[in-house]
Amino acid sequence: MFICFQFTYAQFSGKIVYQFEYQTKNNLPLEDVLEGTKIDSVSYTINEKAYKSVSYSNGEIIEEYVYDPASKKMLFSMGNRPYYLYLKTDLEKFKSDVKLQIDHTHTKDFLGYSAYKTTHPTTGEINYYSDEITIDTSRFSKHYFMQWNEILKQTKGGIPLKTITKHNGYTEIKTAVNIEKQAINEMDFSFDEEKMQVAAYNNLDEVIDFPDLKDRGFWCYQAVVEQNSNRLIDGKDYQLILRFVIHPDGKITHIEIEESDYEYLNEAAKQIIETCDLGFEPGLINGLPVSSEIYYPINF
Repeated sequence: MFICFQFTYAQFSGKIVYQFEYQTKNNLPLEDVLEGTKIDSVSYTINEKAYKSVSYSNGEIIEEYVYDPASKKMLFSMGNRPYYLYLKTDLEKFKSDVKLQIDHTHTKDFLGYSAYKTTHPTTGEINYYSDEITIDTSRFSKHYFMQWNEILKQTKGGIPLKTITKHNGYTEIKTAVNIEKQAINEMDFSFDEEKMQVAAYNNLDEVIDFPDLKDRGFWCYQAVVEQNSNRLIDGKDYQLILRFVIHPDGKITHIEIEESDYEYLNEAAKQIIETCDLGFEPGLINGLPVSSEIYYPINF
């Protein structure tokens, strides 16, 4: 006679700290292939309702995001933005029927937890999950962004203990180095509800089109470019990338320059956006105008 025992695990609530390491092709210096800031570690907090992630580089916070279960948004604090950049996770366009390649025979031990291997069929990303570190999948059944609802279903609510992601020129390896099971309260997921929220570009129905320059907008643009290009003595062309917010009424605010060493060109580029009435239209989500972020080039 065989006696079958069924083991169940309590739903995970607590914090996981991950450390990062990077491997480059042909041992190239990481700074030659990495786009953006190198992340050293991440603190990830989660319970049955929400989650929060804090990324660190050289001991400083470089990015935070929190999932608000009421709005189904991931709210990002990034760089010098005085607003939250958000992603609505329940948009139908993010739906996918991805099927992970799950290998329960390939296991590794992380901090005393046995974890099995999964491979994403499209990206090739590898993750390791433990049946002892899981959450309630029903709370996130409409979290379509990054196909998380499907991944949760297939891993029975698994939270990865190791992730291996290949990028162009390098591989990023994220490994759990500390796991603390503890009760998490709503204050751990708090955010400033008075702070403006701005849609990320991939939340929009379509990418915002650059306007066709014509009439006053064209001549204003040309006049500012010619006036300031005359100050360039090396004969080179320069392109500056600006980031700004377009509001539902078409108003533009929060104009910033992305990585430029030419202060007088920076001010000229901002002048074009502020005064030339180029004709930008606001982004749409489900057909409705929203405050949204856009990147736009100015050429001198």
